[in-house]
Order: sequence, then structure tokens, then C-alpha cells
Amino acid sequence: MMLNIYHEACRIKRLELTPRNILRYEIKILPVMLVAFFLFNPLTQTVRYLLVEFPNYDLEFYLDKYIQGTYSVRLYFIYLIPVMIIGYGSVNGSLLIDILEQRRQRKRTNETPDPFQSLTPQPGAFLTHLKGKNSFGETIIAVQDCFWFETEDRYYYAIHPTGRFSITKTMNELEQELNPELFFRTKRNCIINLSFVASYAYWENGKYSIRMQTPNNDETDMPRARLQEFKNRLVRFSAQEVEYLPPKSEII
Repeated sequence: MMLNIYHEACRIKRLELTPRNILRYEIKILPVMLVAFFLFNPLTQTVRYLLVEFPNYDLEFYLDKYIQGTYSVRLYFIYLIPVMIIGYGSVNGSLLIDILEQRRQRKRTNETPDPFQSLTPQPGAFLTHLKGKNSFGETIIAVQDCFWFETEDRYYYAIHPTGRFSITKTMNELEQELNPELFFRTKRNCIINLSFVASYAYWENGKYSIRMQTPNNDETDMPRARLQEFKNRLVRFSAQEVEYLPPKSEII
């Protein structure tokens, strides 16, 4: 209890587990060990008095022998030994457990890296792979190979050359994590891959039809309000593709 109060008072929240820092920490908590006798002596002596003198209790004898008489230099150093053993024993035992746990965690991290670490994009990076599931099981798919992503009955799917896969990410999450130069959200429940767009044309009722370069020449619709942004993104995407084309001499 005293150690916990002392930690709160001194704002000791974290300790880097190095020999130098541990030594400083144990010196820092030394005052707790030195004053523990004065705080707990009345309690332990009262229990001792009740057990030894039962049933002949005398208040004057209790105060003289068991309270005032026990506050002496001799008894202080006698009790200081078990106090130091109990106090530092519990502290060092806790530190040893923390050190062993830290080593086990480091060992597990080195031996078994997270296989899905790349599925969570780092700050400044875009999503590259997704975990998908179909009737045959689970797999990892590259997002750049997907034709589009869609929502159906509150479930989310990735349409891939190898099939339709159920995914856990929502349309809003995908819109935030996918490369905006490669993917475009045509409507609330659909995000298409611009690299698979074959053509687009006016359809009906202010909607446009987008034909995709898929084995079945699939089509999806888009509201007129998204048309201009869609054109701008197609232009930027086409310009990027031209930048990466090799010189004509190399093609020949």
C-alpha cells in the first residue's frame, strides 16, 4: 500500500528495464522502507499485545511496553531487516516478472511476425492487400487486381479475376485507404478500379453506364453528379500511365 501511494505521489508510471534505471528506481523507493517501521509498528505491537497478554489487559502497561518501549534504535534496526527483505523482495520479484515477459514478447515478435501487418496501411501509405473469403475458404488478394468493390445486403465484396470475395472493410474505409489515383467511388455502394474501365456512356434518368474490362464485360452505373470528377480522375490516371510507358525505341 505504501509503495503504491509513493508511486502515485512521485508520479512513477513507467520504468525502462535497464540495470542503471532499475538501480535508480530502487534507491528512489528507499524512503518507503525506512519509514515503514514507524507506521506499522503500532499495528503489529497491538496484535502482539492482544495475543501475549490475553486476557489480562492493562492500558498503561500496553502504552509503556508495547508502544513507547518499542520505539528504540535497537528495535528499529531489528525490524528494518525484514522490512527491507519483504519490500525489496516484492519489488524485485515484480521487476523480474516484467523483464521475463518483455523478453518473451520480443522473442515472439522476432519469431512470428504478424502475417497481416501489410493489410493495415501505415501513415502516408495506401492499402495494398485485403483478406477475402468465399465458399472455398480465406485468402489474401492484391487490391490492384480487383475490378471493383461493392456492397450488397450490408455485406462488402471484392470482385477479383478469381472470384467474388467477402471482405470486412466498409466502403468508407476503402475510400480512405485505397490509392485515389487508381480507385474511384462511383456511388455509395461501389468503388471501381480505373485501370479496368473500358468505356462509359449516358444510360437513362441522369445516370451513366460504365463498362468494365472483365471477362463478361460487366457494367455498373454512376449518377450524373459524379461524371465530371470521374472524367478528371480518368484523365489523371491516363496521364500517369503514359509517364510509365517505355520509349518507342524500346518498344520496337
